[in-house]
Amino acid sequence: MQNFYPGKILLYGEFSIILKNKALAIPLTSQGGKWENAENAENTSLFGWLEYLKKLPHAADYNLVHFEEELNRGLYFESSIPLGYGAGSSGALVAAFYAHFSTSPITNPSLTHLKELKKELGVLESYFHGNSSGTDPLVSYLKHSLLLANDKIDKIKVPSPPEDLFFFLLDCGMARKTEPLVSSFLHEIHNDKNYTADFENNYVPVVDQTIQEHLDGRFTELKKQWLELSQLQTHFFKAMIPKNLIEYWHKGNNEGHTHLKLCGAGGGGYLLGLSTLKEKQVSLLYPGFKMIALPFS
Repeated sequence: MQNFYPGKILLYGEFSIILKNKALAIPLTSQGGKWENAENAENTSLFGWLEYLKKLPHAADYNLVHFEEELNRGLYFESSIPLGYGAGSSGALVAAFYAHFSTSPITNPSLTHLKELKKELGVLESYFHGNSSGTDPLVSYLKHSLLLANDKIDKIKVPSPPEDLFFFLLDCGMARKTEPLVSSFLHEIHNDKNYTADFENNYVPVVDQTIQEHLDGRFTELKKQWLELSQLQTHFFKAMIPKNLIEYWHKGNNEGHTHLKLCGAGGGGYLLGLSTLKEKQVSLLYPGFKMIALPFS
């Protein structure tokens, strides 16, 4: 059981994906997890998940007897993905479980099977989030970038940026819970027609264009799109931007060299960044905050 399951980053499409618009997710290969064994392993939470799995209508699709035996022997999931950071910690766990304990795991799925697999993985992950789209564990299981749009899923290669563009994760220093943030967004969508129209007419097209610029490798245009996207997020998702970083957010946009955006639901965890500065220069912009280069593979 030595296979490594990476985390995931929703590069573009946070919140708009909820309304079935485009989103682009990539594996976070610098962080991930794998099954390990140890005496007196701290795996109590996995026993709780096991009870959830036993109650699923399709529980027979998984070798839960073997899973329970392994847990009793000290099986645990060793992971470097921080919890509550939008980096797919539970998704990596679910991917590892599916790969090793499904009685008939789907390997190398066709486009048709991708939707089925995503749905199945979402059910497995729903224990941790209340509801899951299945995107995180699918990216982790496939170890591949995915373009998602209106229930369509495509495995896709994401061009690596040129040397004069630096992508990074900025650690806000605190975890967050996704569900309350998503609920707040959905409340706005369902109850404020002006907000909804503004979001669909002015935010969604920018997200779509940003995704296209990146996939086409037009990085000069992508830099401009990031600035617009970053500025729009201060309008649409002000409550999701950590207050201890909003000053830095505006400063980078105003000076034109570094732009921040949400990484998933926001509220804490990681933010995503793009800069024309070198890595060491970027790290000086955020004193007291940890910065991690975002790998593309």
